[in-house]
Amino acid sequence: MKQEKELLEDVLHREMNRASALQAELLQAQQAKRDADFGRERAEADQAEAAATAKRATQSLERKITVLEGQLANAASQAEESCQSLAAELRQARLQADQELEVQLEEAVTLAEEAARKRREAETQLAAAEARAEAAVGQGAPSRTGDGRDAELRNLREELAAQEEAVREARRLKDHVRKSGILAEQLMASEGKVRRLEAVAAAHSELQAQVEPQQAELRLWRSALAGAAGAGSAAGPEAVLQLLEDLRGQVLTLKEHTGEKEAEARRLQEAVRAAEDAAKEADARLLRTQAAQSEAAGAVARLERKAALLAKERDGLKSILASYDEEEGSAGTGTGAAQTEHVRELEATNGALKAQLQVLEEEAAQGVASLRAQTEKLAAATERADKAESLVQRLEAEADAQGRQIALLEERLGRGEFNPSTTRVLHFVHNPEAEARREAEAAQVSQLQAEAAALRAQLAVLQSSDAGASDSSAPAAAVAAAERTLLERKVSELEKRESRLKEVFKTQVSNFREACFCLFGYRVDMASQLLFKMDPNGGMVLLPNEFTTKYLHREVETFITR
Repeated sequence: MKQEKELLEDVLHREMNRASALQAELLQAQQAKRDADFGRERAEADQAEAAATAKRATQSLERKITVLEGQLANAASQAEESCQSLAAELRQARLQADQELEVQLEEAVTLAEEAARKRREAETQLAAAEARAEAAVGQGAPSRTGDGRDAELRNLREELAAQEEAVREARRLKDHVRKSGILAEQLMASEGKVRRLEAVAAAHSELQAQVEPQQAELRLWRSALAGAAGAGSAAGPEAVLQLLEDLRGQVLTLKEHTGEKEAEARRLQEAVRAAEDAAKEADARLLRTQAAQSEAAGAVARLERKAALLAKERDGLKSILASYDEEEGSAGTGTGAAQTEHVRELEATNGALKAQLQVLEEEAAQGVASLRAQTEKLAAATERADKAESLVQRLEAEADAQGRQIALLEERLGRGEFNPSTTRVLHFVHNPEAEARREAEAAQVSQLQAEAAALRAQLAVLQSSDAGASDSSAPAAAVAAAERTLLERKVSELEKRESRLKEVFKTQVSNFREACFCLFGYRVDMASQLLFKMDPNGGMVLLPNEFTTKYLHREVETFITR
């Protein structure tokens, strides 16, 4: 009996040791669960950081693109404003010069006409006086005495002297007019020279301001060329040309590589998308791992409950053994049947405990295997997440490098660098710049022709006044022709300005209508029944049409009568 008792105690000790081993395995499983949770949290944090890094990189690229677009728009608007201001200043200067020239020409013509008129009056009066004197001398009127004829002759001589003085004054005025015209031309020429000199001085000052950085840059280039040409060779023109050829070859190579880099960038983008898909798959696996961990936690909880039940049964067995010991001590030598019954009960209890322990061992082994599999899956997912993050970082770095290289290539292309051996630039003969230059030259030629015609007319007037021609219709016709030429030129300029204003007004009206339609959803169309005409006083008069004659007139009468 003692041997059986010892065997039972050994079995109980083994079961207790096995229970403690199961508790240790349970603790290890809990520690593995905590490690798995920590790894999952770290993987989630790394994934969130990678997503934030990608988002920041995207936002920075978008900001750079926006800043570059704004700078480009500002440069374009500033260039357009400067062109418009220069054109306005040029038109204003031309108008002012034309007005001053017209005023000076009108003054000169007025003075010349006045001098010619005075001269003709003086010559007419002198001829009349001489005719009267000859008539008086030839007739020998008896009513006049010698003293009267002498007085009349003196008066005529004085009048003739006065007329000659007037003629000299007219000639002096004519010379003054001619000199004033010459002086005006000289003044205009000198003003033009002064303006050109001022422009040259301004350009010289600007060039002088730009010379120093250019010289510094030239020195840097020379030193760079000397360094690039090598210590053994001189940095002469041949070396510079060779370097330029090398640079052009590099530019061509870069242009050729641009397409490859863009294709590589597209491949990198596809790789980034693949990495994102892998990250999503890792997230799904992480969710599955979390679900498996929750199941493992439930299994661990069940094992803990079973371990607690085993501990209770162990305590019960200990109490039973203690009761058996007490019975043996109190009863002394008991009956064999009772002991045999106790032994059978202990064996049955031991068998049940063994079965429970076997089931617990199997469940613990399954839990440990599942935890190991989940841990391995989590480690693989973490490794894939790390690889995806490193791949994303590498792809972002390569994308940034490719973007910088593409920007450099675009900048070089924007500066007009090309290889003459493989690239040809076609310049059209009838391009907008040439057409504008041709129109400006034609306008200038027509203006100069009109001015030359006017000056020829004035010269003809002055020559006719010098020759003392009696026919005054030719100078008047020449002056009229010159004025007509000037007026025709003004009319053509005004018509051209009117056509340009109409085009600008039409463009602005269409833009206004489109803006109203885009902002409010309503389109502005001109109605045919609301057409007005401006009278000379500045008022507006509604034009008669079908609407005004049929409907509006009736409404006006109704409003007035009521």
